Amino acid sequence: MARRAHASRLSRYAEKQSRRQFIFFGIGTLLIIFLLIQFGGVFLNLFGDLVFGIRGDEQQSSSNIRLDDVLLAPNLSNIPSSTASAEINVRGDSNYSEGEIILYVNGREEESKELDKAQTFEFKSIRLREGENTIYAIYKLNGKKSVPSQDYKIVSSSSKPKLEIKNPADNSTFTKADRNVSITGQTDPNSSVTVNGFRAIVNNDGEFSYLFGLKEGDNKITIEAISESGVSTSQEINLIYRE
Repeated sequence: MARRAHASRLSRYAEKQSRRQFIFFGIGTLLIIFLLIQFGGVFLNLFGDLVFGIRGDEQQSSSNIRLDDVLLAPNLSNIPSSTASAEINVRGDSNYSEGEIILYVNGREEESKELDKAQTFEFKSIRLREGENTIYAIYKLNGKKSVPSQDYKIVSSSSKPKLEIKNPADNSTFTKADRNVSITGQTDPNSSVTVNGFRAIVNNDGEFSYLFGLKEGDNKITIEAISESGVSTSQEINLIYRE
């Protein structure tokens, strides 16, 4: 009997504890609902401001890295591979509307230009040395420089190309069996050759050839060699054809 009485008391105690916990839980729930109704907008605004502030700091940090640490190189345009002139104009454009463009010729700083809203620039009358030249540019802002732009190789040469006609000799006479004659000779490598305005075949060593169809009588033939920089040398021969 004593055991049953003890068990009954424990059961009633547990039941009271459960009711007490249920009451506390109900009161707490009602309190939370009341606070959400009264102050929910304020809590949401504070939470939103916190999240926006964190993301804004991250975006600002990212923007600062792009603007301050990674300066884009300028672009140069219409740079010739060769020229007969000792001077050229260098044009280009930039991603920026402030700062300056610095032009380098053969590894040395040649000239600088301030950028404007047009984001374009031009360097006039840049002198070249005879032979191969290297040109590139960089962008500079507040003491910081971009990586160099693409570099360009420019050959400056006013020298006339070599032109030697090996066959046939001037004033040679041909008959019916030789109506088509092969004109051959030698020029500088990388030069082109024309025969009466038509392109001849030129190999890597500068040897050229052209098959020319003769007409009755005298045939005036002009052979012209043109260098990479556009300088030319020409010779004229006369070939005689008889039926």
